[in-house]
Amino acid sequence: MNTLLETCLISANRLLDRLLFVFINKKQIKKVGIFIFIFLSPFGLTAQRGYYTKGDTVFYSHYRMNNVDAKSFNIINSNYGTDGQKVYFKNKQIEGVDIASFRALNDFYSCDTHHVFYKEDIVEGANVTTFKIMDTDYASDKSNIYFWGEKLEGCDLKNFRRMEIDEEHYSCDHKRVYWRHRELKGIDKKTFRIMKGHSNIAFDKKRVYYYGRLIKGADSKTFEALSTYFYRDKRRVYTLLMDVVEGADAKTFRVYCPSSPYGGDKNRVFYKKEPLCCVDPDEFVVISYNMGHDGYFLYFEGSMMEPVSSHYLKMKPCGFE
Repeated sequence: MNTLLETCLISANRLLDRLLFVFINKKQIKKVGIFIFIFLSPFGLTAQRGYYTKGDTVFYSHYRMNNVDAKSFNIINSNYGTDGQKVYFKNKQIEGVDIASFRALNDFYSCDTHHVFYKEDIVEGANVTTFKIMDTDYASDKSNIYFWGEKLEGCDLKNFRRMEIDEEHYSCDHKRVYWRHRELKGIDKKTFRIMKGHSNIAFDKKRVYYYGRLIKGADSKTFEALSTYFYRDKRRVYTLLMDVVEGADAKTFRVYCPSSPYGGDKNRVFYKKEPLCCVDPDEFVVISYNMGHDGYFLYFEGSMMEPVSSHYLKMKPCGFE
């Protein structure tokens, strides 16, 4: 693969990753994925995953692996490989490994006689003999629980449990609550709960947490989700990233579409946390994820673009969802 193709492939993968992150709506994710595949396939630029060889060169995905013997290279699983002299996690060499006793435990954990590895790094202090995989995120040995190779300090092994099988990684024992491997200090475990349908948000009787981070000033008793993008309590409105929407009236704030970053109160329209100038919130209509109009002008990502045409006036509000 020549340098130009490699550069295009890397750029295409990055573009796809960004688009999939931005487009929250599942239908849009599907459409974007199909578009990228159809557009890039004729040019041979769709991504190959895992290990493969071209001539005397080994690749992992779109990464060229230098100084690796392609003839002797053996694929262990989708993430691990060896040429008999070195062991690799994806395109990175694992240092200090005993090749003769090395084995993969799953796609991310491995071990030899002396060490447990998470990806390409040693899991410090892990007991090789008793180490076992609990699920895709957690592992344990005779003394500790590990999340992605990091020890949950102070965790009681016998009373450990995941609080919910999701992507947000809250867990607990009989005394503590953890987000990933980090203990949430000062939390009230008896009242701690995860928001239904919004598992990135959690509460106790006094606090609100976003991905394990304390949201300062948030009122846990009145905190609620308005959509996939906006939240509020009795005093403030918050965006998906828990930025405060300054100046928004929490009592009258509403959303225009369930997955759009447009919202409004009795006085103004907001795109994410920024107010739109001189727009009547009662006249504003959202016609795509980041586009709307007030009957006079078209707005894209909160910025006024041009007088709205009849084409956009005919579009159904929230019809993209």
